[in-house]
Amino acid sequence: MHLFAFLTDNGKNKYNKMNKIIDQKIILLFATLVTGISTYGQTGIRFEKTLSWKQILDKAKTENRYIFVDCYATWCAPCKMMDMDVYSQQKVGEAYNSAFINVKVQIDKTKTDDAQTQSWYSSAALLEYTYHIEALPMFLFFDPEGRMVLQRSGAMEPVAFIQLGRDARNPDILSYNARKFQPGKLDTAEERGLINVYATSDRELAGRIAADYLSRIPKDQLSKEVNGRMMVQFSENPQVLAIAVNYIRECLNHPVIQQNLAFIYALKKQPQIETVVTGHFEKLGQQEFADTANLKLATNFLFYPGVKRAAIKYTRELSYQNIGVVANLSFISRLDNEPEVQSIAGKYIVQLTQREIYTKPSLNFIAAFTRSTGSVGMDIFYNHAKRANAVIGSNEFARNQVIFGLLKKEFEPVFTQSKQSGQEPDWQTLSGNIKKNYGSYYAEVTVDYARMNWFLYLCRDKKLSQHFPKYLNAAITKMQRLRNDTVASSIGDNFNLNNIAYAAFGHIEDLGQLKVVTNWMQEVTRRNPDNIGDFDTYACLLYRIGKADSALTLEQKTLQMAIAHDDKFMISHATITIEKMKKGELFWEEKEYQQ
Repeated sequence: MHLFAFLTDNGKNKYNKMNKIIDQKIILLFATLVTGISTYGQTGIRFEKTLSWKQILDKAKTENRYIFVDCYATWCAPCKMMDMDVYSQQKVGEAYNSAFINVKVQIDKTKTDDAQTQSWYSSAALLEYTYHIEALPMFLFFDPEGRMVLQRSGAMEPVAFIQLGRDARNPDILSYNARKFQPGKLDTAEERGLINVYATSDRELAGRIAADYLSRIPKDQLSKEVNGRMMVQFSENPQVLAIAVNYIRECLNHPVIQQNLAFIYALKKQPQIETVVTGHFEKLGQQEFADTANLKLATNFLFYPGVKRAAIKYTRELSYQNIGVVANLSFISRLDNEPEVQSIAGKYIVQLTQREIYTKPSLNFIAAFTRSTGSVGMDIFYNHAKRANAVIGSNEFARNQVIFGLLKKEFEPVFTQSKQSGQEPDWQTLSGNIKKNYGSYYAEVTVDYARMNWFLYLCRDKKLSQHFPKYLNAAITKMQRLRNDTVASSIGDNFNLNNIAYAAFGHIEDLGQLKVVTNWMQEVTRRNPDNIGDFDTYACLLYRIGKADSALTLEQKTLQMAIAHDDKFMISHATITIEKMKKGELFWEEKEYQQ
C-alpha cells in the first residue's frame, strides 16, 4: 500500500484504530525532514548542539546549573520514543530548559555521523566507561560542580520524567531515598544508578545496594564484566564477597572458568578466594588437572602456596612422555624456580634426543630452566646458537638465554651479597669472571644488565630515586651495545624501551637523556604504528622536552587510536592528558609518574 494511501485510508485498514496516533507522529517526522527542526520541537527540551563536554561542564559551573545528559544510540527504539513523545512536550521543556543544561550524547558510531557528533566520540566513550552505560536510553544528571548525582535508564512517561529532573536537583530527596533504602524494594536498574551515585561519597551504602542488586539479578548475569567489576569494587562488603565466592566456586567446575580468570584474579587477596581456589586444585586428579582450563587457572594462581604444592605434585607424577606434551612443558616452565621441579626438568632434558631438543616447545622449556639455574642449556645456546635461533625464528634468542643464564649463575650471588652489605657490586671483578669463559661481549652486556638490576633495586626497593639516572644510563648503554636502541626486542627482561622511556618521563631531569629516549620512541612508533601505549609515551616525552604543539597533536592521535580500538582506559587516559597539555601542566611531577 502507498504511504499516503495508508494515511488517508478511511477505516478500511486493519490498523484503523491506530491511525490518529500514527498520523500525528508521521506528520511530525515529515516536518522534521522538510524543515530540519529537531523531533522534540521548538517547545520541548532545548539540547546544546555546539559545545564540547568540557565547555558544558565549565558553563554549568559558571551559571550554577545542573546538567542533564541523554545517552542514546541511533538504533535504540526507546530512545526515539523519548524524542517523539517526551522531549517534544512543552511541559517537559519548561521543566528542563530552566533548570538544566541539556545535552544528547550518541553512544554508538555510524558512517553518517556529522562533524559535531564525531567530535564527541571521545567524551561519549569516557561517559560510557565511567558510568558503565549498558542499557539505553541512559539519563545522567550532574550538579554544577560536575558530580554525577543521579542515573536512570529506560524510557519514561512525561510526568515521571519531569519528577526525575526534580529529584536530581533535590539533595534532600536523594539523601532521604538513600537513608530509607531497603533490600528488595527498588528496581535493579534504579539500584545500578544509586550504586554509581554513592560509590565515592558513601561506600558503605553503595556496598549494601550492590549486595542487594547482585543477589537479585539472574545468576547468568553475574558473568557480565560490569557485574564482575562491581563485585571487585565492593568486595569489602561481606554479602558482596559471599556472592562472589559462591559464583567462583560454581564456575571453577564449569567451562566458563576461562572467561572469569581476570575477575577471580582481581579478588586474589581475599582469603576466601584463596581457600576456594586452593581447595579446587587439592581435589583434582591428574587427568582433571591436565585440563586446559585448569592448567591456565593454576598458572595464574601459583602464588597461592596450596596451588603451588598441587602443581608440583602434578609435575612429580607426570611420566616422561606426558612432560613432553606442549601444554605441560609450558606449565612446568612456570615452576622453574622450584628445586624439585628443576631436578625433574634437568632429568627430562638430558634424555632428549637432538631431534627432540630442536623444536620450539623444547627450546623454550630448556630456556626457562637455563634462566633459573644458570647451567641447564648453556651449552646449547652458547655453542649451538645458530641452530637454536633458526628453530625459534629469532637471531637474538640464544644470546638472550646465555645472558640470563650468566645473570643467574654469576650475578645473582653477588647481588644477594651486595644487598646484605649495602655495598655496590664490584663490576670489574664480575666482568672479569664472565670474560674468562664467555668472552668480552657477554661480559659487557651481562654487566649492563646487572647494573640495571642493581640501580633499579635501589630506586624501587630502597626508594633511593636519585639513582634512577644511573639506571637509565645502564639501560641506554645496554641498548646501544646490543644494537637494539629502537624496537627489535625487549630482551625478555620486562624493561623494554617503552617502559624505560615512560619511567624516564617522570624521573629524569637531564635534557640530553630525555632526548635520547624520545628518539627511541620516535623509532618505536614508526615500527609499531598500531601500539597506542607507544604513541602515548612518545607524546608525553615530546611534551617533556618542550615540543608542546607536536606532543598535543600526537596525543590527539593517541586518543583517536584508542577510540578506534574501543580501548576505554586509554580513551580516559588520553583525554585527561590532552587537557593537561592544553593547560601547560607539569604533570610528570604528579605522584602517578613518580612511582
